[in-house]
Amino acid sequence: MSDMPTKKGINILGYLILAIPFVFVGYFSKKPIVQLHDDNKGAILVSFKHITEKEHLCNEEEIAAFKEKFSHLRPHMRKSASLCGSRNRVPLYVKMMLDDTLFVEQEVPAAGFRNDGAVFIHKQKIIDPGEHTVTIIMKDGRKHNGTDHYEYTETFTLLKHRSLVVDFDQEKHEFVIHGLGTDNG
Repeated sequence: MSDMPTKKGINILGYLILAIPFVFVGYFSKKPIVQLHDDNKGAILVSFKHITEKEHLCNEEEIAAFKEKFSHLRPHMRKSASLCGSRNRVPLYVKMMLDDTLFVEQEVPAAGFRNDGAVFIHKQKIIDPGEHTVTIIMKDGRKHNGTDHYEYTETFTLLKHRSLVVDFDQEKHEFVIHGLGTDNG
C-alpha cells in the first residue's frame, strides 16, 4: 500500500514532463506569425527541373570506333563504357516576362561536377492581385530547328494571399500552371 502514492506521484510528474513539449509546439504553431509578403499581394513562382541535351552525340563512325576500342574488355566491363559522346549538357536558356516586363533572362548551366545533371530553375516574384500574363521562353538544346524551343503564354487571375506555380512537365514537354487561388485553375 505504501507503493501507491509514490507511483501516482511519478505518473503525475511524468505527465507534466511530457506536457512541456506540447505547450511549446502549441505556442509556436500559432506564433510568431510568418508573413512571406505584403497582406494585399500574391506571388508567382516558376520552379522546375529540366534535363537538357548533351553537348556532343556520337555519329556512326565514332560509335564504331568506340565499340572497337572497348571490344577487348569483358562484357560486364563494357556496360560501364557503353556511352559515347560528352557527358556535359547544354546550358538552359530561360526568359520570363510578366505583363510584358522582363522578369528573368539567364542561361543556367547544368548541375553536377561535369555539368551532366539537370538544370534547376526557381524564381519568385511578389505581385499585386488581378489579371496578369506570364510568358516563358526556354531553349534546351543545340538545334536551331525549333525542336529545342518551348514557349508558354498564359493569362491568369491571381487572388490576394495566393500563389501561382508554373512547372514544366518532362513527359509532355510543356509548361503547366498550378493555379493555387486562381480562377482558371
